[in-house]
Parts: sequence; C-alpha cells; structure tokens
Amino acid sequence: MPRARVFGRAGKPVSSRLMRVLHDEISSGRWPVGTPIPVESALVVGLSVGRTTLREAVSTLAHLGMVAPTRGAGTFVRTNSAIPAAMADFTTGYDLSDLRRTRRALLVEAARLAAQSRSEEDIEELRRALLASQGVACESGANQFHATLFRVARNPLLTDLHDGLVTRIGRAALSQAAQASSVEGIAECHQAILDAIVASDPERAAAAASGLGTS
Repeated sequence: MPRARVFGRAGKPVSSRLMRVLHDEISSGRWPVGTPIPVESALVVGLSVGRTTLREAVSTLAHLGMVAPTRGAGTFVRTNSAIPAAMADFTTGYDLSDLRRTRRALLVEAARLAAQSRSEEDIEELRRALLASQGVACESGANQFHATLFRVARNPLLTDLHDGLVTRIGRAALSQAAQASSVEGIAECHQAILDAIVASDPERAAAAASGLGTS
C-alpha cells in the first residue's frame, strides 16, 4: 500500500498524480504481475482520495494495459510497464514491413548491448536458451532466444519497445516470417550472436543480429 497521500492545489487530489503513484507501485514490483491491487476502500483511505478520482486513475492504467478488472475478483496487474501497450497502439497503421525492420533494429541494438554488458552467468543463460530452441518450432525457439538476449542487454526500455512491436506485428505475422527463414539459418545467426557476445565484440554481435532479417 503506498503511504504517500496525493494532493493537488488547495489540497485537492489530482487523478494524474494519483495514477503516477499507482503506476510506481506496479513498476517497482510492490504490486506484482498477476496479483490484485488493493481494494478500492483501502486505497481511498490510505491515499485520502475520492472514489471518483481513484476510479479515473485505475481506468487510465487499464487503458494502458497495466491492469485489468475481473468481475467479482478485483483488478489485477497485467504488466509492470505501460510501454508495450502504448507502443502497440502508437504503431497502428504502420506498414508491416516497416514494423519488422524496426524490430530487427531493436534486436541488433540488444545484441550490441549484450556483448558490452554480459557476465559469465549471462553467457550460460544464452547457451541454455540456444540449446532449448533446438528441435522446437521455429518461432517458439527464436522468441525464447530473443527474450534472453534482451534480458542480457539490460535495457528495460529497449525490451518494452520490442514487446510492443511484437504485440502489434502479431503472432501470426511473426510465425509467417519465421517460416520464411530456414530453421538452420536462424540457428546459425543465433550461434553467431552468441559467439560474438562471448568474445565481448559489440559490432560483431550487431552484424550477426542483422542477419536475422525480419524473422
């Protein structure tokens, strides 16, 4: 439960400031993904705000995709960042080929950053992801390796932007793109990325990631 009270001018609560307080509770992990936020009555008392103001703030978070109301069960945290949902909305109407090229650019930058910041533990995690991706569906294996790559890059904003693009592109489109590339070709690119990260060579890692095309 956030302890700070939210006041605007003349001691009146401001829904935008309240939304930021609730947002911070979620993004910090104090309200974990998959769990319900405190009930309305507790928030009203704890933050000294009106129910209408609170509902406006929660509605904004729901619109951003961070929370979702469930009838009879409360409002649950869906994600700890509003960026993926906002990115998905913002990119509506863009050509699919442009979205795929932008996604590739993010993968290239993630590979570059991973080569700069990786630890020995990160390398082992990437190796496990690469091994696990072998012998499974092309799309599924690629997604698993890419998710690990973004974690190793240690840039939450980059990860959120990528997740938003993946949402907008859609699983079906990603699957079609993955099928257009051979399993062997994608595996070779992933191995080249890993080898460059092991060697702490950012430019080589970026060049290897650029070979992923739009898959």
